[in-house]
Formats: sequence, structure tokens, C-alpha cells
Amino acid sequence: IFNASVSGSGLRALDVNTGKEIWSESLPRSSEATPMSYVSPQTKKQYVLVTSPAVDAEEPGEGPVQGGRVMAYALSD
Repeated sequence: IFNASVSGSGLRALDVNTGKEIWSESLPRSSEATPMSYVSPQTKKQYVLVTSPAVDAEEPGEGPVQGGRVMAYALSD
């Protein structure tokens, strides 16, 4: 399973049977969304996508800054 709402601003892959972390990657900021996964119909390769809010998530007196990043990772075969 994939988890991105973790302290330390990371995306993690966990073995669903053991709970052991099997992969991790740093993110610019902690994600507040569930990672998405899809398989390309053309290549049959699986991808995981995760969002991360803008680095300056809130300007003083201005409220939240819109925007952010969508990052995609290709899973190995």
C-alpha cells in the first residue's frame, strides 16, 4: 500500500501483509491526499501519483496559496 500523509514529508510503500516499509521517497511537503495508482493501457506499466501542496502553503495575511505539485513514479517490473 502507499501512504503519503506521514511526518517527514515522504511517500512510502508498505507491504500489506507485514507492514514493513519497502520503499520511500522524500516529498517537498507532506501530502494531504491519498496516492493514486494506475496502469497504462499501452505499456501495462504501473504508476503511482501523489500531490504535494505549494511550498509556501500560506502567505501571511493572504490566506492559502493555490497550486502545488503532482509527482508520478513508475513502479519497477
